[in-house]
Amino acid sequence: MKTITKETKQIVEKQMKKNNVSLGIIGAQSYARTIKKISGINIFHKTRRRENVYMRSIFNHALFNSYGWGLTRIANFYKDNGYNGYDHTTVWHSLSMFDLYVRYEPSLLEIYQTICESQNDRKGYLSSIYNKMHDLSKNELAKVNWLVNRYYKNE
Repeated sequence: MKTITKETKQIVEKQMKKNNVSLGIIGAQSYARTIKKISGINIFHKTRRRENVYMRSIFNHALFNSYGWGLTRIANFYKDNGYNGYDHTTVWHSLSMFDLYVRYEPSLLEIYQTICESQNDRKGYLSSIYNKMHDLSKNELAKVNWLVNRYYKNE
């Protein structure tokens, strides 16, 4: 078996990062359009209406957790799309409230999953699956684990 040198490992890691590029501006705009198509809400419209707050939280959660966008990058994206006054602390608050919003409005999780899946990419699917598994019991998780293991054995 061939040994992997430190240089080779660094090249592979660099290539993996390059291939696993975080969602770009065009992808984020696609997310925003998908939210508008699904919910009818423009997340860049400056209002504190509950529906808008929920949709911005979904959007922020997707960018932050699925694509590794930072708080400032998300805030700058809002500013670039005409929503001034949306800074990194507002993004942080939105992210920290996501679980609470979903607890009291379960349909938000369905919207989030629909948006993730509509992007038709690996991270979107993984994020959707992860969120669906959050509420499974230990027994249900064991069944999912068995199915995943079975899938890998068949490859």
